[in-house]
Amino acid sequence: MWLSILDFLQQAGKYALKEQKHALSGSRLKNEYIFSVVTKSDLHISKMFKTFIKKHFSNEDYIIIDEESVSLENNNIFECMKQKTYQLVIDPIDGTLAYANGMPSWGILIGIFKNLKPIGGFIYLPTTGELAYCLNKEVFYIQNAFKKNQTKRRLTQQDQTAPFIYLLHHSQYDVDYTGQIGHLTSFDFYAQAANHLYVLIGAARANVCRCCLWDVAAVMAFVRPLGFVLKDYQTARNITAIDSSWLNSKLAITVNLVLSKDKDFPMLKKIVTPKKISV
Repeated sequence: MWLSILDFLQQAGKYALKEQKHALSGSRLKNEYIFSVVTKSDLHISKMFKTFIKKHFSNEDYIIIDEESVSLENNNIFECMKQKTYQLVIDPIDGTLAYANGMPSWGILIGIFKNLKPIGGFIYLPTTGELAYCLNKEVFYIQNAFKKNQTKRRLTQQDQTAPFIYLLHHSQYDVDYTGQIGHLTSFDFYAQAANHLYVLIGAARANVCRCCLWDVAAVMAFVRPLGFVLKDYQTARNITAIDSSWLNSKLAITVNLVLSKDKDFPMLKKIVTPKKISV
C-alpha cells in the first residue's frame, strides 16, 4: 500500500530541484556545526510529507519521525513510536550542505517501519534521477526516474563485483591502505542517500557511518532482500530494528554502522578505524 509514496517523491524532488538555486540564501544553522545546515526546502518537504500521508493513509495508525520537526522535549520518543503501528521516518533533504551549495550529491530518504521493524524504504537522488525502493521484500532500481525514458530493473542478491571501494565520512574514520594500494579506495558523497544507494547497486563494497536515524532508516528494508548486513562496527551485532541500543534520546546513532556483505565485514574491520573525536 505504500507504493503511492513514489508520487510524493516525484513532487518533492521536482520542488527541491526548482528551489536549489535559492537554497543557500534561505538556509540557516541549527547549531554551531556547519553540517547542521537546514534550508527552506527541508521544512517545506517535511510539511508536504505530512500532508501527503494524512491524505492517503489517514486510516492507518502511524507516527512521522522527521529531523526537522520531531519534538523530544516532553515525551520519550521510543515510547511514542511503540504506541503506533507504523513508524514513518523521513529525511527531506539528506546532504543538505551539498544541496545548499548547489552540488548534486543529495537525496530524499524515507523508511517505513511496522512495530519498529523495517518493511519499506525509498532512496531518491533527484539530480541524477536515480531511485531505489524496497516493498514486500522486492527491490527495484530506476534510472531517469519519473521521465519518459526511465528504466527500471529488479535488484536481487548477487556477489559484489565492485573493487574495495568504501564510502566513509572522512572526518570520522582512518583508513589503513598498507598492502592494499591499488586494490581499495575510499570516498564520501557527504550524503547517506548516495552512499547507501551505490552500495546497494554494487558500485561500492561498503558504507560506514555514524549519523542519525533518518540517515539510515530508508536503507534498513533493503538489507535482507539483497543479502547485506547492517552491523555495529564494534560488536558485529546485526541491526535489524529501531531500538535504544544503538540510538540515543535524540535519535542520534551511538555506534558506528557498517552496510556491507557479511563476507566483507572482516576486511573492513582490518582497514577502517573510527577516530576518537571530542566535540
